[in-house]
Amino acid sequence: MPQVSMYLDDRTHKLILREARRRKMSVSRTTADILNSHLSEKWPDDYFDLFGSIKDSSFARPRQPDFSDDSPRMTL
Repeated sequence: MPQVSMYLDDRTHKLILREARRRKMSVSRTTADILNSHLSEKWPDDYFDLFGSIKDSSFARPRQPDFSDDSPRMTL
């Protein structure tokens, strides 16, 4: 597992120590958990509520092709 060294101000260091004690975990594991929770690759909770929220004709869905636009195919 890679190791990381970082410089923290005293206030941040105390906050991490306090949180590690509260969780009954190591400072390393606590720091990793905090970083992972902020760096995860998930969509924000209300992200999909944005769909359709813009009322602008330039955001219209383009015409979708149907089978009449398709080339004739040989039946197998």
